[in-house]
Amino acid sequence: SEMCIRDRYQRRVRGTTQTKNKISKMNLITKSELENKLKNNSQNFILLDVRDIDEVKNHGAIEKAHNIPWATLQDVLNDIYDGDAFQKEFGFPKPKKEDQIIFYCKAGGRAQRAYDIASNLGFKNILCYKGGALEWFPDHPY
Repeated sequence: SEMCIRDRYQRRVRGTTQTKNKISKMNLITKSELENKLKNNSQNFILLDVRDIDEVKNHGAIEKAHNIPWATLQDVLNDIYDGDAFQKEFGFPKPKKEDQIIFYCKAGGRAQRAYDIASNLGFKNILCYKGGALEWFPDHPY
């Protein structure tokens, strides 16, 4: 089942030091930096919420965020959709390799995986907001 696979994956990740090394190389953005970007109404970045659709429905999302669950990201950012199909499916233009993309999830784990996926696909201008929904909505029970 999916749960077993996820548990095995998490145990495997926890047991490696490789993941820790990746975090230090990752470009991180803090809550206050993201708040400033949103306040300045900066149009030059894409905020991607990589949680599952139900999580976003049940717990809300950061303003201006678009939802693409991390498990589908590899296919979605790859060439499975042309620009028109992507726009129709997700409601915003397909990210280009040079676009700034900021990933977040609940607490940083899936955002980190999304970051790795995008990086491996050749996206260069990517950031990870590791605080996620838990930090963004501190008064909201998850």
